[in-house]
Amino acid sequence: MSQYPSKNKNILFAVSSLGLGHATRTLPIIRDFELRGFRIFILSDGKALEYLKQEFPTARFITSKDYPPLERGKDLQYYLYICPDLFRTIFTVRREHAETEKIITDANICAIFSDGRYGVYSRRIPSFFLTHQTQFHVRPRDVWFTPVLHFFNYSRLKKFDHIFIPDYEDERVSLAGKLSRAHFLKKLPHSYIGTLSSLRRQNGISEDIDYLFTISGFLDEHRPSFIKTLLEQARELPGKKVFVLGNPASSEVHHDPEANITIYENVSGEKRNELFNRARFVVSRCGYTTLMDMAELEKPSLLIPTPNQREQEYLALWNAEKRIFLTEEGEEQISLAQQITRVQELLPFPSSVKTHHALEHIRRTMQNIADNRFGDIV
Repeated sequence: MSQYPSKNKNILFAVSSLGLGHATRTLPIIRDFELRGFRIFILSDGKALEYLKQEFPTARFITSKDYPPLERGKDLQYYLYICPDLFRTIFTVRREHAETEKIITDANICAIFSDGRYGVYSRRIPSFFLTHQTQFHVRPRDVWFTPVLHFFNYSRLKKFDHIFIPDYEDERVSLAGKLSRAHFLKKLPHSYIGTLSSLRRQNGISEDIDYLFTISGFLDEHRPSFIKTLLEQARELPGKKVFVLGNPASSEVHHDPEANITIYENVSGEKRNELFNRARFVVSRCGYTTLMDMAELEKPSLLIPTPNQREQEYLALWNAEKRIFLTEEGEEQISLAQQITRVQELLPFPSSVKTHHALEHIRRTMQNIADNRFGDIV
């Protein structure tokens, strides 16, 4: 990969800001290219952009407004949001593409790697897409809407030269289940790459944090109640407890000595990796990046879906059946003390294919496509 590309080494990473998970899972890929001498350009928005600025201070950053969250509200409110949000998404994708064509010309970009930003591609240079969600999970009463979502995903993904799917090809060990197995994938160049995590195991480190609570997700409306519930129950647990609130705008640290609780507004880099390695047990939302992080570190975890998030609800159910994580159906059912007694029921993680395997596969695939299809450009 050190020989790719031949004319310049400017690469554009586009990262969705719908949750910090897109930023954290793309981090090892960006870092891998940075270490190989590429000049990094990052297009993102919101908290994801602020997080990546902390991780890559020498990169060039481009702010581009992201799509609206497509699963806001519930019942009638859900339907009042979904139609205008879909139109806004289509408009945003078109705007992204127009912006991208200008960026690759102005910045002399040699390749594009997009995590969740459908409009960031170009037919002039190699363009790659990362997603675990090749199809969406909808409620039974909304199944009529599935063909529309499938058509949108297929029509956008076919614009890219290759699709990287951070999951296992063997469905028996899959973390994403049916989400990563859209029927139209057989028509598109794609590959399953295994877990992709910014965390790495540190052998020999002392697991002196009994419970690590990490707050993530892009729907801020649920954050205050979730944090409050976890704090109330954490105070009743013995041992050392640490909270990471995922707020890139603040670096404050709060202490509650009486309850043996430390609260970090945000952590990144080595500190984040250290805290996860020190944890004996992790409590978090059931976002897909969190699933991969826990599989990477092989940590016993309790994963709680965000209310009304169909994807997280499905992921919780799918993985609970395999007994590699503990899950709750919703915030109102949370009982930390009761769940902790079930840790012994968990089974070992089913695959040893980790992030370093994924990075090797990504490098090799990008090189081959550049050589075979874009040699006269890069």
